[in-house]
Amino acid sequence: MIRTYLTFLTTPHKNLINALPMAIRFLNSNKREPFIFQEKKQRNKYLLIKFLTNEKYHDISYNKKHCFIYRNKKSGTMENKKYNSIEKAIQILLKFQEGREDLGVRELSQDLNFSPATVQRILQTLKKYNFVNQDSKTRQYFLGNVFYGFLQTLHNSDRVTRTAKRFMEEVAFKTQETVHLNIIEANHRVCIYTIESTRLLRAGMPLGHRSPLYAGASAKCLLAFSSKKFIENYLNEVEFKAFSPVTIVDKEALKKELETIREQKFAASKGERTPGLASLSVPVFNHNGGILTSISLALPEIRFSEKEYMNQCIAALKSAAESFSEVMGYKP
Repeated sequence: MIRTYLTFLTTPHKNLINALPMAIRFLNSNKREPFIFQEKKQRNKYLLIKFLTNEKYHDISYNKKHCFIYRNKKSGTMENKKYNSIEKAIQILLKFQEGREDLGVRELSQDLNFSPATVQRILQTLKKYNFVNQDSKTRQYFLGNVFYGFLQTLHNSDRVTRTAKRFMEEVAFKTQETVHLNIIEANHRVCIYTIESTRLLRAGMPLGHRSPLYAGASAKCLLAFSSKKFIENYLNEVEFKAFSPVTIVDKEALKKELETIREQKFAASKGERTPGLASLSVPVFNHNGGILTSISLALPEIRFSEKEYMNQCIAALKSAAESFSEVMGYKP
């Protein structure tokens, strides 16, 4: 049986009667499991109360006139994950990958099970070196400008991006549309390189933009040409969310769509993530025949409706993807 020891540190009270009811009310109000009082003792004028429970608790501070703070203390039968300061900083930075542009101290503290003081201290250090910035009004944190320097270095050193550039430039020249390169990361489609259209009416694709693998042509293309095991696992785990009235949110409908994509060797979408915008995407394969990346076009929906123009765009994408795959060692 997994047991967790919770330590409550309270401001000085005359006796346990004053502290214990506050702890009980707080835990019950947050739908915690029943707990058993284990022991109490005085430590430096602070009342130390220990409880035994079967539920895993997060670090939470109860800031009502400094009533109490409790922290996890796990027994040897439970996995005890201890992070050093560098690892904690990395964990905090990685939270900004999950689709949220800004995060607060309390939210990060609850998600990562770090104390608010630890999160605040690390964020202030990251802010000092421009890894994060802070909104002066909301006090929320967001990624800093230092990462732009990393992106340029990454583009110059990454073989996939470096190789893709010339093929993407060919597509951009032929179509005059925004061209973007995408990979799968943590069950999401992530844009790793983009060439924006020079047209006045154009669609954009921000570098680093993420979307689930069921929404949009570039995402569905990556999913369709992934391994059967990956697709099966993804379909079993995915929780669908509609981004627009035409987003696919049904498992069987998505399976059928993936079969169509494999048959025609390209993916298309219209308004699945953003109404008014459309997308085309083709797969690029590695030397083992597995999906490496996808080259995609982002364009306004009004031009997507021109059939002849669409056929030209698809032909340009397929030609570039075939040449790109060949360079990466793929043999049909």
